[in-house]
Amino acid sequence: MKKHSMKHLTAAAAAVALALLTAFPSWAASTTKKITSVTLQIEADIEPGTDFGEESIDFDASGDKFYVGDYEVKNDGQAWEEDTVPKLEVTLEANDDYRFSTSIRKDKIRLKGVGAVCKGAARKEAGQQLVLTIELDSLTKSLRPIENVRLNPDGVVTWDPVSTAGSYEFRVYRDGKSVGSAITTTYNSYNCSEKLTKSANYYVKVKAYNKVDSSIEGEWAESNTMYVDANMASYFKDNPVENPEGVYPYSSWKQAEDGRWWYDNGDGTYPRSNWQEIGGKWYFFDAEGYMVTGWIDWEGKRYFCNESGEMLKDCITEDNYRLGEDGAVISQDPVPGP
Repeated sequence: MKKHSMKHLTAAAAAVALALLTAFPSWAASTTKKITSVTLQIEADIEPGTDFGEESIDFDASGDKFYVGDYEVKNDGQAWEEDTVPKLEVTLEANDDYRFSTSIRKDKIRLKGVGAVCKGAARKEAGQQLVLTIELDSLTKSLRPIENVRLNPDGVVTWDPVSTAGSYEFRVYRDGKSVGSAITTTYNSYNCSEKLTKSANYYVKVKAYNKVDSSIEGEWAESNTMYVDANMASYFKDNPVENPEGVYPYSSWKQAEDGRWWYDNGDGTYPRSNWQEIGGKWYFFDAEGYMVTGWIDWEGKRYFCNESGEMLKDCITEDNYRLGEDGAVISQDPVPGP
């Protein structure tokens, strides 16, 4: 039998080991799957005037090959402005057994939503990461949700203005059904009392249209429900408003948590312990600034405000007191009933 020396055996083992070590990286690489294309859905809610970091941006990666690790705002400054073009650096992380290809092409990076455009891509960490530089639509094309839609006792509907809106559309609903056609306005208020001429429950829906691209529209926002009684409906019918648009572009009615109403003059003040004419009607406000209803004693005279706060005049109240043209009671004795 031919014998092999230990020297020869050791050399042969070393050669085998070297061959295995040399072959392993190639074998491992062959089991790693390459990511050659990227599809990313992006949704963004960025409000002009807010600081960086207060925005809401969501990413949805298709499939199970990778996920979005993080993003960083690359714009200068500290806050979002109305004309800002959001610039983001988004890091994609490959899942196990996947790596981003060294030859991934820009035309294979598909971004959907909010006008997203890929401006560059950098492969990092041996293909474990792909860092995308992305730009979104200018915030001039954004529309944040409308807030604080209020249908007020005087028939005026108001809402908080949206800085990127060019116009608003609203509809009045009576007992759940639309009253007439929609109305368009450039103001954040409108006197819609002409549509409140029947005793019923009313509410209003409003949506905004972008001022740069009118095809961009927001979601409907709904107001409170307000009951209009027969007296209010009759008054609205007999007293049409000549200029309903933009009656109160800055001032508006406000409602406290306990249901009481007060009036914001729009300049940091509000009426109290006094009368104030609003939309051609007179209202009285107590020492705290809340609207008063019912009988009011004022400078030696008596007046009556109905449940919507409006001072009545030149009529007979439900408890049979006659009111003069100035709203004051003519006689302290009630008018004899029929």
